[in-house]
Amino acid sequence: MILQFKDYQIVLDPQPDIKEIYLELASLCNLNCRQYYRNSWSYSGGFIEKKTWEKVLEEAKTLPLLNRIVLGGIGEPLLHPEIKEIIAKIKKMGLKISITTNGFLLSKEMAQDFVTLGVDEIIVSVDGFLPETFAENRGADIGNLWSNLKQLNLIKQQNKSSHPEILAEMVVNKRNSQEIFKLIPRLLEYNIKVLYVSQLMPVVREKIEDIFYQKYPDEKLLEWRTLTARASMYSGVKVLLPEMRLNTHRSCRFVEGKKVVVRFDGEVSPCYRFLHDSREYVFGREKEIRAVSFGNVNKESLAGIWTKEAFVKFRFLEHMNHYPSCPDCEWVDGCDMVWNIEEDCWGNKPSCADCLWARGLIFCP
Repeated sequence: MILQFKDYQIVLDPQPDIKEIYLELASLCNLNCRQYYRNSWSYSGGFIEKKTWEKVLEEAKTLPLLNRIVLGGIGEPLLHPEIKEIIAKIKKMGLKISITTNGFLLSKEMAQDFVTLGVDEIIVSVDGFLPETFAENRGADIGNLWSNLKQLNLIKQQNKSSHPEILAEMVVNKRNSQEIFKLIPRLLEYNIKVLYVSQLMPVVREKIEDIFYQKYPDEKLLEWRTLTARASMYSGVKVLLPEMRLNTHRSCRFVEGKKVVVRFDGEVSPCYRFLHDSREYVFGREKEIRAVSFGNVNKESLAGIWTKEAFVKFRFLEHMNHYPSCPDCEWVDGCDMVWNIEEDCWGNKPSCADCLWARGLIFCP
């Protein structure tokens, strides 16, 4: 495969080298989080069909570098009625399995299934320490989450199992930023030793004022990051912190990690950001996101989609950082190309020029 790059021709050698598959079991959720992408959708979504997930898992057997499947997406995977069967098939393949969940559907029966089937890890969302803060973000009682995690740990002890390992993720904003110092030691009570911290990406205008990061952060913001890092070291909880400002370095974890996302309807996307039609506010500027798909697993093979010329070129240009930087461009306020992801001024289609994930501000575990 030859890529014409300015005055050069670059030879690319596509390989079925997918290392991780993110499988969206459901685009529905049992909670109504005010800050989540689903609030900007114009449709309700659904569940992945059996024929689709079976085809993905069957084709996964042909991927030589595949080592992990993540059951997640922009929805709650524990809602899927066939999740137990899906987990069993993945573990039979000898792959590591990770589940991202809000934890509210983690019943005693399901917790026992997770332990028995050998789920490697679950990542639960904890967007606040105070009950009122959590309720504001998630619309639910945090006490129910703690109870479910306590029950899971008890079942692990009864089965003399160290798995699934429990990890946590937190979306930090102005309202909950100081609560992280109380949350970190609380996590240890539930045997949680890893905390992923991401920044808020507003999807509704009212949340713009809640973002905690700045283009050029003040000393108070940088001090918070330092104090959080110290709290991590003193407690023994590994806290993976986001950036607090725009940095020159850009890197896509999905591209660099050779990850791919399969939507509930079989569409294959390069990342979570491009998984659904949505809306976001980049430093207060509204941006329309259109779902990006390079094929559908119900019609093509996953390896065939991954090695398709358009997808290979997209990943290569992302890897090379061959796209402009919209957030700190001097022309951003008068540019017509920043309102959506269709194309940028360098000719990339779609464009990652406004992606705050690549800047390390937003983080997907």
